Parts: sequence; C-alpha cells; structure tokens
Amino acid sequence: MRYSGVEVTAVMGEGRLVTGLDVGTTKVCVAIGERTDLDVELLGHAVVPTRGLKHGMVVNHERAAEAVREALGLAELRAGRSVTRAYLSLCEMNTRPEPASQVARKRGPGRMQSLIRCVESTGVQIEDLVLAPLASAEVLVTEHDKALGVAVVDIGGATTDVAVFARGEVACTQVLPVGGLHLTSDLAQGLRTPLREAERVKRQHGCVFMPVLDASPETNEELLIASVGDRPPHVCTQEQLATIVEARCAEIVMGVEQVLLHAGCALGAGIVLCGGTSQLPGLAELTQQLLGVPVRRLHAVGVRGPRNVLDDPAHTAAIGLLLHTHRHAQTEHTSVARRDSAVVLQQPGV
Repeated sequence: MRYSGVEVTAVMGEGRLVTGLDVGTTKVCVAIGERTDLDVELLGHAVVPTRGLKHGMVVNHERAAEAVREALGLAELRAGRSVTRAYLSLCEMNTRPEPASQVARKRGPGRMQSLIRCVESTGVQIEDLVLAPLASAEVLVTEHDKALGVAVVDIGGATTDVAVFARGEVACTQVLPVGGLHLTSDLAQGLRTPLREAERVKRQHGCVFMPVLDASPETNEELLIASVGDRPPHVCTQEQLATIVEARCAEIVMGVEQVLLHAGCALGAGIVLCGGTSQLPGLAELTQQLLGVPVRRLHAVGVRGPRNVLDDPAHTAAIGLLLHTHRHAQTEHTSVARRDSAVVLQQPGV
C-alpha cells in the first residue's frame, strides 16, 4: 500500500484488474481498470508532474520513482485496489516506419531499462511494454477506421507520436522529436518572458490558426505578460501570440506529413489528434488545411468511465493500455476456445 493510513483492498481476481502506466516527459499517468466480458471499466486514475526525467530519459532515479509512486498511490486510492503489475507505454525516439510485426509488441531498448527498473523499484512488476501511439489508438479509432486508413497523432510535451493504420493493420509508427514544450520555448523567446509565464500564456490564450483567430472578437486583445528578470510586465497581442504558435505547429504538421508520405497509405478515416497540445484552438483546422484530410480530436471509445476523464488527453495512452490488454486477452481466449473445440471434434466417437 502506497498511502499509509488508508485502507486499500487486496488485488481482485488475477486477469481482471489491469493497470496502464504512462511515464512521459511532463507527466506520469496511471489508469486502473477492471476487465469484464464485454469491455473495461475505469476504476481509478491519477496524473502527477514528472520528476527525474529529461527527454524521456531517467536522470534521477529516486525522484523519478517518487513521481511514479505518487501517481500509483493516488490511482490506488481512487480505485480502492492495490496494484502489483502494470503495462508500460513505450516511446521510441529514433524509430523509422516499420511493418506491424516489428512494432506491435516490443521489449524496450537500452534506454528503457532504467525506466523499467525505476518503476519496478516501487513494487510494481512490468507486465509488458506497448508502443505509446498504439496504446492511444486503442481508445481513439475503430476497426472500421483502421480498415479505411487512419493516423493517430499524439502531440506530447517533448515528442509527437504518430501511428498509421491501413487495411486494418499497423502500417508504421514514428516519433518526432518536437512537442508542446518547444511551443513554450518559442513563446518565451519571442515574447521575452520566463518559461513558466510562457506556459501559462500558451494554455490560457494560445491559438494556432489565424483564420480562427480572425473570426474571434479577441483578435486584437492585448495581454499583459511578465518580463524577464526585474523588468516591468509588458503587452503583447493575441495576433503576436498566434503567429509564434502557428509557426511551430506548422512545423509539427509538416513532420507528420513526411511520416504519411513514407507510409504511402490513403487515409479514408483521416487523422485523430490527441495529447495536451492538440487541444489548442485552431490546430485541427490548421492540420486539415495543410494535409488535406479530415481531422478530428480525441473521443475515447471502448472504456466505461467519467467522460471528462476518458476524453482528457493526459489519460489517453494509459487508458489505451487497459483496452489493449483487454483485447489481447480476448484474442487469446478465443484462440484457446477454438483449439479446444478442434480437439473435441477430433476425438473418436464425438
């Protein structure tokens, strides 16, 4: 038990309790669910700021383990269950588009081993690793989408994860080394403001696509923002802010375009955006204009739970791990049932 003084029940029946753990550059997310015969019910969740990691690498084992332990504890408290095993999302920085057979399920590269040791030092055993964009896709796209062709684009803090599906299979995955933190850095430099203030301005006033801003009465609104050092606050406009944000977002979208060109797949079901940065007003419109395909934001499917949690981009990969585990277990169960039926049919006299 990670929270002393709080009663947490013992682990429920093996195979029913599933836990997804997503350790990113900016946050640690845990989702605890219960598998039923039909779906997965979300029992508890937690998101805490990441500590001890830089660009996905563990640089301080104790602080990283502390953040993981805190997230696990909060999720256990909300779920009323104790966690001993978890599925961990895997983000590969230097991957190329690869066949589905090579990317669907992997044990991690060397740089992941430190993260695995960090997680397991909290008392939780890693059941398996799943590529983060594939985990996110579990709750964002349907089998029909995959058959038509669809891309899941997860814009995180330090990276943008892309997974492309065609004819019902994974066509390729790619991780681009650019994300929301780069937007924050651009704003800090362009507006001459501290990083903390740049992040606040991005979250509260960020807008990506100029036509969207032009249609808003706030186009020429002036914002008072903090200056660097002991200088007095200064003023910037929404238009100045949008110009900076749109330039970096256009770079991310064009990086996604290169992945799609390498994949060479038609996207009949378009693109699904997820990740914290995907919530910026106008990003979907910008992506659709630049790539010429339908674009929509996340809407989780296949998991029961509070809609505000399921549709929160911070939880997408962790909740996707729950559904990935559920569907994998269903496939194994079906395979065993078919094999047993075949054995029965082959028995003499039956």
